[in-house]
Amino acid sequence: MTRLSWGFAVGATMSIVPWAALNLLALPAVIAKVSWQRVSSAVASRAAFSGGGQELSESLVSRIGTVGDGGVASAWAIDLAVVVVVGVVVSLIAEAVVSALSDRTRVAAGRRTPWIIAGGVVSAVMTLALGLCSNVVGIALLWGLVQVGYVMLTVPMAAAFSERVPDKFRPRIVRARGIGQMVGQALGVWIGVACVVFGGLYTPFAAAAAVFLLAGIVPVLVWPKEPSSEEQPHTAMSAHMLMERFRAPRHAVEFWKAFASRSLVSAGVGLTTMFLWFIASALIFRDWFTQGNSSPIAVPVCSLIASMALATLVGSVGAAFIAGPVGEYIEDPRYLSVISCVLYTVALALPMTMPSAVSMVLFALIGGFAFGLIDTFGQLLAMGALPDARSAGHDLAFFNLSNSVGLALAAIIGAVGVAVTGGFSVLFPAAIVCVLASAVVTISMKR
Repeated sequence: MTRLSWGFAVGATMSIVPWAALNLLALPAVIAKVSWQRVSSAVASRAAFSGGGQELSESLVSRIGTVGDGGVASAWAIDLAVVVVVGVVVSLIAEAVVSALSDRTRVAAGRRTPWIIAGGVVSAVMTLALGLCSNVVGIALLWGLVQVGYVMLTVPMAAAFSERVPDKFRPRIVRARGIGQMVGQALGVWIGVACVVFGGLYTPFAAAAAVFLLAGIVPVLVWPKEPSSEEQPHTAMSAHMLMERFRAPRHAVEFWKAFASRSLVSAGVGLTTMFLWFIASALIFRDWFTQGNSSPIAVPVCSLIASMALATLVGSVGAAFIAGPVGEYIEDPRYLSVISCVLYTVALALPMTMPSAVSMVLFALIGGFAFGLIDTFGQLLAMGALPDARSAGHDLAFFNLSNSVGLALAAIIGAVGVAVTGGFSVLFPAAIVCVLASAVVTISMKR
């Protein structure tokens, strides 16, 4: 059990480290560079991303907030939204296929181990290629392939948890895995920041690829060897089996309310986290060059994102400690979830009304705490809204699709909002609307 506990904790940490580095830093930074090059001259682009800040013209900086073909912000947001939506669609399909194939794998190494190792390799190779791509279409295609590798790595690992960990030890290993995920999120951002600042835009891709490779190897070496699956019965695959994952529960109004609430809050959170690099560079530090700073824009942007990662970690740890006692004192999770949503909107209001590095860090601290509570109480609401205990596993797997739905919503809403207004300040009120809508849906649920 100790080896399993360490194996799943290490696996959770090592799989989330490169994911955080790619999503919050490397991917948006590369898209920003590619989009900038497309809407500006080569000289201005080199000045913006290679350190020659004095060479960047004020007219180009002013185009960050314009609407139309010359709007840099619009190009950034639309390009990132396209890449994210492609990734979400590919990930959903890959999860169904990999889950079915993994269940039917019959080899001496077991059902899950070959997929975990292969997932680490595929993720690493595709990440290395992604960092070299210089156009949005190629980035979208390669990001989809990275999603396939990541699914191959994480889905069999989750299945191994349910198969190999006895019920009496699950709370202990769930805690270890949760701590690993929180630490991995912050560690991934810090590693990405160090790579961008000291090594350039390709370095975080190389570092992420190396960690992906280790993430597919280290856990299977730490935990006890998986039993052979050669003797398991052969089960044929069919299209019906693949589509079964996407079959929604019937006659389950409360379940759909929980699903909608989770999708909306995921969209609200995604509107700021997904576009964080752009918010920092085009809103918080927009006048960096025109004020005479010669350092690359990556320096202040990375410093801000690193500080926010630390603040989010502190807030999440605080939520983890307080969620249990508060849940025992207030038994109805609806009210706890609504209060947490309101607290998250207060956090969003800080950078919306006073955009600065300090307000962004305060937002990360309060928002990390609030979302930690939302996540905990939202899971309780989802469990209580399950229509049939006999299909709880399937229904919870379908419920988890709400995170992907929310991510796609955030990408679309963010791209449309930035394209219409020409700036990233619109993301904060849009996020507030999504989170408050989630609170309204939550309070309408029956206990």
